[in-house]
Amino acid sequence: MEFQNLVHQARISSKDNHYGTALSRIRSALDLWRGAALSGVSGYFFEREAQRLEEFRLSSTEEMMALELTMGNHEHAVCELRKLLNAHPSRQRLAALLMLALHLTGRSVDALDVFMDLRNHMINHLGLGPDTAIKDLHQAILRADTSASPRHVDPPYALWRRLTALA
Repeated sequence: MEFQNLVHQARISSKDNHYGTALSRIRSALDLWRGAALSGVSGYFFEREAQRLEEFRLSSTEEMMALELTMGNHEHAVCELRKLLNAHPSRQRLAALLMLALHLTGRSVDALDVFMDLRNHMINHLGLGPDTAIKDLHQAILRADTSASPRHVDPPYALWRRLTALA
């Protein structure tokens, strides 16, 4: 599948610190996506496969947004991440990326609001709170920790490792 191949190539480029190439490849992969996966077919197998493909698309989108932050496209990332988080309010990785993007644009108070919105949503809809990694990011923003400042943005895979604990 061309989508999977481009995402794989993007990951290799990113690991080699070729972030511009990685971003271009992952954007190309996501540009191939049209509508819901396997729409129009039914059955248990197709529904499970559609869920798997949708999860792959969403996780690839999260990787793209991490690359956007790494490339310094913080304002663009804020806009896109807000849309994505509105569509998927329980995805902690999206919330963490939005918090980081807001913090990097000097809007730390808005970043803290994102955490509170996520926390309230999770407690009210899922009966549990956010994971440790996003709580740690919340605390770092509260402390104005320099590792979460505009002067220091992790390469996407270092950032990604910190955020992959968020499921």
